[in-house]
Amino acid sequence: MAQLICGCCGRYYPVKPGIKSEYDQDTGYGTCPECKYIEDDSNEAEWIKMENLFANSLSLDNATKFRALELEVRRGLLLEALDDKIITYEINRR
Repeated sequence: MAQLICGCCGRYYPVKPGIKSEYDQDTGYGTCPECKYIEDDSNEAEWIKMENLFANSLSLDNATKFRALELEVRRGLLLEALDDKIITYEINRR
């Protein structure tokens, strides 16, 4: 079994030879499943904070409508608003 070095924590983790790891970054490096889980969890927390910040800036009626939208639609609207510079959002990570 092949191994990659995690670019986050520096540990080696096994991957099946000949199969590109879902967490592969560069040759010999990747993100181990444990760090990927933490990263995904952290990203989800940032999405939730951004959605709440956006919804709280709307009128009560519009905030209710926004929160009632499907997840993909809410996030698509947020990305469009970021791209169009209607809103700004800064992620601060340690």
